[in-house]
Amino acid sequence: LRPFKEHPFQVKDDKEMFLLQESIEKYGILNPLIVRPVPDGYYEIISGHRENMLRRNWDIRKVPVIIRVLSEDDSILSMVDSNLHRERISYSEKAFAYKLKNDVLKRKSGRKKSQVDHKTPRKRSIDIISEDCGDSPKQVQRYISLTKLIPEMLQKLDDEIISFCPAVEIAALERK
Repeated sequence: LRPFKEHPFQVKDDKEMFLLQESIEKYGILNPLIVRPVPDGYYEIISGHRENMLRRNWDIRKVPVIIRVLSEDDSILSMVDSNLHRERISYSEKAFAYKLKNDVLKRKSGRKKSQVDHKTPRKRSIDIISEDCGDSPKQVQRYISLTKLIPEMLQKLDDEIISFCPAVEIAALERK
C-alpha cells in the first residue's frame, strides 16, 4: 500500500488521530481502506491514510480494504470527497482539495473554462463543488485562490496568525 500521490490532507498526530487510535485499539479497523491498483503492482490509498499510518506504526500486516478500479481523475474525486467530511480540515487542505476537484471536473468536461456538464447543462465546476460541499460558489473560488500563496503564508493561515479574508487578498496580488 502506498499513499495517494496528490493527497492534500495532512496525516498528523492530533486529537482526531488519538481518538482514532483509541477506537482501533478497542474495536480494530472498522472502516476498510479504499485502494486502487496501480501499474507497478502496488495499491494506492484513496481513503484511509490515517488508518494506514496507525497500521504501519503498530506493524499490523492485515487490514480490510476495498479495491476499486478507478481512473486517475475518478480517484482524485473519491479521495477529495471522502476527506472533506472530516470534522476539522485546515484552510490549506480545503483549498488544495477544492482545486484538485475543480481541475478534474474541468478536465472531465473537456472544456478549459470552469463550465462543465454534470447532470445539469452548462453547470460550472465551481457550482458543482459548492453543491457537494456546502460552501457558496464564491467561497469555493476564495479557497482555490489560496493555493497561490507561498507555503509559509499558508502555514500562517492554518495556524490562524492571519485571517482568511486577508489571506485571500494576498493570494490575489501579482508576484513580481
